[in-house]
Amino acid sequence: MPKVSVIIPVYNVENYLRECLDSIVNQTLKDIEIILVDDGSTDSSLSICNEYAQKDNRITVLTQQNKGAGAARNKGLERATGDYLYFLDSDDFIKLETLEKLYSKITETNSDICFCKNNIYNENTKSVENIDWSTNEKIIPQTETFSSDDIPSTILQICVPNLFLKLYKKEFININDIKFQEIKTCNDVFFNYSSLIMAKRICYVNEVLVTYRKNQADCLSANRGRSAVCIIYAYKKLKEYLENKGIFEKVQDSIYTKALNNFEYEISCCTTKEQKLLKKEIKKFLPYEYFSLFKHGVRYKTPIEKLFSLKNSTDNKHKIITVAGFRISINKEKINA
Repeated sequence: MPKVSVIIPVYNVENYLRECLDSIVNQTLKDIEIILVDDGSTDSSLSICNEYAQKDNRITVLTQQNKGAGAARNKGLERATGDYLYFLDSDDFIKLETLEKLYSKITETNSDICFCKNNIYNENTKSVENIDWSTNEKIIPQTETFSSDDIPSTILQICVPNLFLKLYKKEFININDIKFQEIKTCNDVFFNYSSLIMAKRICYVNEVLVTYRKNQADCLSANRGRSAVCIIYAYKKLKEYLENKGIFEKVQDSIYTKALNNFEYEISCCTTKEQKLLKKEIKKFLPYEYFSLFKHGVRYKTPIEKLFSLKNSTDNKHKIITVAGFRISINKEKINA
């Protein structure tokens, strides 16, 4: 039985696939299986998969008619035999020690999920961009492990939702019956958020271990505006799942805060027709107090921001400090004196 099952959905990525696969087959953690699921590619992607499988017996190639990344990942899940699961998109790539570091941390702490940081490869400039927002260290508890019980109102804000940041214990995923939605876009939202909320132990490797590729014209996200309403399907499923578990109310502040950010992004990707439909569905989904914030373009504040904030006055001559609802104005000249 391998230590880690790496599951990679593949669809028309002939220009990037070799770089992705090279980063996996050359991992310092050798005891892995690699499951490539071709989702009906029409370019040479499947041929590249088969080429790598002939050279490395750890690779299994599965095929299906085009059903989307969610269906491809579920197919890989059914075949996976490893103790842990790692999902990577076929146009991204990871450092050679990524799986070893994540595996060491998750087994050492007996966690359900281990996550790390990422940077970005800009396909337009052909350069790597270092970012500081893939994780939010201000709200990540400074303990060996934590869970949604520790930070229920900000659990979904600890890191970006991308799958490639995380290593999952397969037993945990199976016990909680967490699968991918088989919808055109946002098919990983339910998996991402439900797993973070349900995990009893989460650990963190404070290193950049993954590189996300952006600005490739043929990627799925470049055309997501045509099916933006999928984000509503994802949140409805998440809410229903957590209500059945009896824990939705505990984490609803984190969920609605995340939803507001997601909805704002999806609206920006929409065609005019999809935008109208999506706004209608958003109004149905969000409670009134959250929808009013969305409608007026006001970013929802986290509980920490509600208690404390620091900003400039409109004349830029004072600092306005808000503490527990009380506002204090301080003259900048006195501060600098």
